[in-house]
Amino acid sequence: MCSKCDDKVPKAMARYGDRGTPFEGKPLCEPCYEQSSPGAIVFYGHSDDGCVITDTRNATNGDFRLRWHSTSPVSGFYDTESDSYEKLSSSHLLAEHESLGMIKSMDDRIKKLYDREGLQYARVITMSSNPFVHDYHVFVENDQVPLGKDLVQKAKEAVDYDNPKWYRNILFSEDQFNLLAELFPEREIRTDYDAAKVVDEYGENITSEIDRRMKLKPPAIMGDLYIV
Repeated sequence: MCSKCDDKVPKAMARYGDRGTPFEGKPLCEPCYEQSSPGAIVFYGHSDDGCVITDTRNATNGDFRLRWHSTSPVSGFYDTESDSYEKLSSSHLLAEHESLGMIKSMDDRIKKLYDREGLQYARVITMSSNPFVHDYHVFVENDQVPLGKDLVQKAKEAVDYDNPKWYRNILFSEDQFNLLAELFPEREIRTDYDAAKVVDEYGENITSEIDRRMKLKPPAIMGDLYIV
């Protein structure tokens, strides 16, 4: 029986999940083995030829393992692990967001720096249940971690990676973000994640708290919409 779709599969015709996949060693029918969607793509060194990992197939021959992390019954994201490589950096890839250009520049710099120093590395793209959100990871071989970390930091500094502007307009529109930053000055909201933390902490009371704060400072908050 196929471990994925539960269809009956003659033993002689069964395929088995590759090493480092969620279905490793488990019997599968041909369609489930061959037609599974990518969960990660591994690019060794500066190569643009990716090695695909699905939940059944692994073109890295087990160098990298694919793991699914569930955030709800219908959503989640993939991550990768390795015994030979250590992950040094992870970044979100958000469709049509201005930070994509910055991540591309960082990737180009990392390739140049790592190639110049002769490091063995891999860049990995992992997928999520949201088709507009992927993740970009940088790995280096275990014995090259210290230098790898230093070079990643240099690449990040060169592209202004830590600038809060790259982490806005992800969860909130510019207007929503500015409103929260103005209403909660004591929280020093600089990124969408800062704003989300405030919203999460207040929970269902966030609307009433916003209303309360708006009544305290209406001219500064409402601008042209304020009516005397």
